[in-house]
Amino acid sequence: MLADVGRRWPVDAANVVASGFSIGGSMVWELACHAAEPFSAFLPFSGGFWEPLPSSCAAGPVNVRHVHGRSDTTVPLAGRLIGGRWRQGDILRGFNVWVTDDRCQPEPERRQREGDLDCAAWSGCGSGRSLQLCLHGRDHMIDPAWLDEGLRWALTLPAAAHAR
Repeated sequence: MLADVGRRWPVDAANVVASGFSIGGSMVWELACHAAEPFSAFLPFSGGFWEPLPSSCAAGPVNVRHVHGRSDTTVPLAGRLIGGRWRQGDILRGFNVWVTDDRCQPEPERRQREGDLDCAAWSGCGSGRSLQLCLHGRDHMIDPAWLDEGLRWALTLPAAAHAR
């Protein structure tokens, strides 16, 4: 798909971002973990890994900014069992896979408030990549402003952090 888009329109290959909401957010987590090439950053919303959680990601270090609701009942932060057979993963445990793979300190370097988001940020990771985990107090939803903020964040990443 990206090759087709690149043939049709001018695309800055150094700034290709994957984003998705809900199960699309889960797809973005899987892309970041298993098929990160050629993306420079990942912006998932309200989705995450399913069980079993990976212990590490084959794609290696990535730039991820994840946004999730503390009151999300569709994809709860702690995960949930669906249909007695499938289990959504714990979002915080899943995010820690990237903290480890990106060789970040266990605790974020800074915490900041961005509108109605409380964001924890890791930017001094040994991999040169950056991570952000932003939480809001609402349920399963996305605000267009969060996508805009995420795209602005992705464009501020150092060029070296985009190289794969």
